[in-house]
Amino acid sequence: MDKTIIKAMESVVRLGVILMAKAVENEQLTPTQIIACDGLVKPWVPGQFKRGDIRTDGGQTWKCVQDHDSTQNPAWTPAATRALWVPFHTKDPAQARPYIQPTMAEDAYYTGECALWTDGKVKRANRDAVVHDPDTLPEAWDDMEV
Repeated sequence: MDKTIIKAMESVVRLGVILMAKAVENEQLTPTQIIACDGLVKPWVPGQFKRGDIRTDGGQTWKCVQDHDSTQNPAWTPAATRALWVPFHTKDPAQARPYIQPTMAEDAYYTGECALWTDGKVKRANRDAVVHDPDTLPEAWDDMEV
């Protein structure tokens, strides 16, 4: 491929990352939109984080809910420090991520949000503030076709 075309494509990708970061910062994207383009989200590495920062880690897209510095604590991954990070949920069954047990109101499942359950099926919350999994509270979840 022509080097000029490659450079142009790299510029477009960099611009996309910048525009997405600004849109996230200004709360202009829904969680579903963020997950749909999570390839543009920076991966999590230990560092200083502010409330609202978004990172990907372990196949999930996470939002920082408390300022912190994990530079000296590399084990403070989003999945390991749920008081610091919450996962985003999508309303698009095709983009459903594995179910993560909510630990607070900020990461409960709300009407229309989807999760990939352990049986390989996509489940959709049919009410707000669902904190119980599909086996514990099956009436709060509907099976989805992908």
